[in-house]
Amino acid sequence: MRDWNQILTEWFTAAIADISALLHYDIEVNSIHIGQVPPERITDLLGGNDDLAVGIYQRLPVGTGGRIMIAYRLKIAHMMLESLFGDNIVPSKSLTEVRQSAICEVGNLIMKSFITVVMDALGLGLKPSLPVILVDSVESITGIASEEITPNNDTVFTIDAELQLNGKSSTEKFIVMVCGNLMKASFEMVAEPV
Repeated sequence: MRDWNQILTEWFTAAIADISALLHYDIEVNSIHIGQVPPERITDLLGGNDDLAVGIYQRLPVGTGGRIMIAYRLKIAHMMLESLFGDNIVPSKSLTEVRQSAICEVGNLIMKSFITVVMDALGLGLKPSLPVILVDSVESITGIASEEITPNNDTVFTIDAELQLNGKSSTEKFIVMVCGNLMKASFEMVAEPV
């Protein structure tokens, strides 16, 4: 039986591979560390209430009662999109819309990878609907997570990943919030507190 460390590592590796294929650019995961944090640390880990973040919210199909939010700083999305758009393009309204669409597509891939790995680990063949992709303040994203997921000390994971992108190595943080119903599923959680 797989534990949450294995599930999150497998998911993150699959998500980065999917994003690399979408961007036609090789993003490498040099290292990954899974931990857990209390929910009150989420805001600081994402940069503070007024910083911008990407939140990917998903309700799982009826029967699981599951809800998930994956969040990361907007700068990570921009860093990935620079490989697609280049960083010397003059911003315009149409480019902003294209970037927003690309951020949503990357978010869809991230959640699709997560759902595939988790549903496989649970032995469920359920197909969820498309996730909701939010680009908003950290305060708004954590507010939605608090209302919809009610994160607690056992349900908030951090992923610290060293990524190799555009010839630069960068350590980035991803937050994964999973509702208690999903945690009560048939596997044991062993991620170490940070």
